[in-house]
Amino acid sequence: MSNSIDLDHLIAQLVQRTVQLLECSQEELRQIQWQDGEANTDSGYSQLAQEKFQEVFNQLAGENPGIRLEKCASPDVSFSIRSNSSLLTGKI
Repeated sequence: MSNSIDLDHLIAQLVQRTVQLLECSQEELRQIQWQDGEANTDSGYSQLAQEKFQEVFNQLAGENPGIRLEKCASPDVSFSIRSNSSLLTGKI
């Protein structure tokens, strides 16, 4: 069995599970302020999505000990994930 981790598959799992957690977080979503004065803002949503992304990553890291999250930032949940010598960056 190979220790190689398919980062593209990992990202697909991260996104899918993050969306599932967000769908189950209706109360937290209701508490987000979507407007600040006249400005529409999604910073509350971005923060919640980032928290859920990190929660899922921690679960997957337990299943795939060779990965680590080097960066996860709002807005847009930008991330950097390392697996051995491979680095994958992106946004969701």
